[in-house]
Amino acid sequence: MRLLHDQTATLPYIRFMLVYPRGSVQDPHGLCGLTHLTTRLALRGAGGRNLLAFHRELDSLGSSLDVQVGARWTTIHGDCMPSTLRRFAALLRDLLAAPAMEQAELAALQSQHREALVGERENDEQLFSLFIPRHLFGANPHANPTAGLESCIGRITRDHVVQLWDQSFRRRPAIAAVVGSIDEASARDTLEQILQGFPEAQPFAPAPAPETRAAEGTPRLMLVETPGLTQVHAGFASLAPSATDPDYIPLHLANTAFGELFTGPLVAELRGRRGWCYSTDSIYSPWPGFGVQTVVLATGAAEGPKALALAHRLFRAQASKGLTAKELDFARLHLIRRHPFSLSNPFTRMKTVVRMLLSARQPSWLDDYQANIEALTLPQVNDALQRHWLTCPLAALAVVPPASAARYSRSLAPATLERVDWMHDWEA
Repeated sequence: MRLLHDQTATLPYIRFMLVYPRGSVQDPHGLCGLTHLTTRLALRGAGGRNLLAFHRELDSLGSSLDVQVGARWTTIHGDCMPSTLRRFAALLRDLLAAPAMEQAELAALQSQHREALVGERENDEQLFSLFIPRHLFGANPHANPTAGLESCIGRITRDHVVQLWDQSFRRRPAIAAVVGSIDEASARDTLEQILQGFPEAQPFAPAPAPETRAAEGTPRLMLVETPGLTQVHAGFASLAPSATDPDYIPLHLANTAFGELFTGPLVAELRGRRGWCYSTDSIYSPWPGFGVQTVVLATGAAEGPKALALAHRLFRAQASKGLTAKELDFARLHLIRRHPFSLSNPFTRMKTVVRMLLSARQPSWLDDYQANIEALTLPQVNDALQRHWLTCPLAALAVVPPASAARYSRSLAPATLERVDWMHDWEA
């Protein structure tokens, strides 16, 4: 277990983060959402307390406990005052060692969760977030929605959740982070109180990285057809280098220049000049072993086809012509001046350090960040763009009203076109 500690006496409370090497990519086929459902159920009673008794005690401490499930990792995090540290630690110990996992609570949670998943499909932004990983990754486990699928939730039994908790969370975490008004020795003692007798977490066996699913050139297009839409969410995504790849920093800066700044081509053309989009962004997300480059647009239904086609042309054009020295310098200045905000307080810094570790970077990456940005040259950035943006296979997706296929096909001339209904569930 790796301990991260930051003592800040001026803060009135203490925050704990326990990070486990278990996420949605490890959910078995047909049980997508098992990790999410298991962790939510664990919060519904522990240490001989039912749901109300557990949360009544937590509330009496003025504390909070929650769980965040990601693709490869799950984080249990909570806050307490120094004066309630021992009682909070005992409560967290009970959560890890003896969650109730009651059958009645599981049934209620399954019913609520299925309804929530169906409700999310009424939001076109949520639909885009749900379908773009599936369109990009195909059958690879990285396509699994973190919250699961309606068709899988009912298959999850109490035996499934108990076994998963025993194998993954009744152990020592891979990373423990403690921040706030507590010294390192007390932090270690408290963690030992919480984790005493727990074996180490099992080594993380990552799911295989996705492979490219399309030929170079025009995108594969998926249309998620939803009745009654007057606006659409659309965009495209591609695989990209991981955060430990030498091209990551050059592409990180190029992505900033292209689509994160209001003055960049993406925002300036689609929002500023034409007014086609009320929101647009370009996002480069590093994962262990690979990264994902995504361009996202929110626009009116009538402007959707031409906005998506223009975003695609701008993306390829940026790679073809490269950045200018002026664009490079401006983006560099923006990143250097923005960087301190990721370190602005102890909690933000700790979350950032944990995020570095989860993407296979070391905490020193943060300290070297400014120097690495300053050292970038224009040829480095433009060479990386040529290698990764110019011909990379793109998976384009749009959440659209029915009968939009012809307009999108004319505007984008996709390599392939797939149409699915908004209530489509690929495990059904």
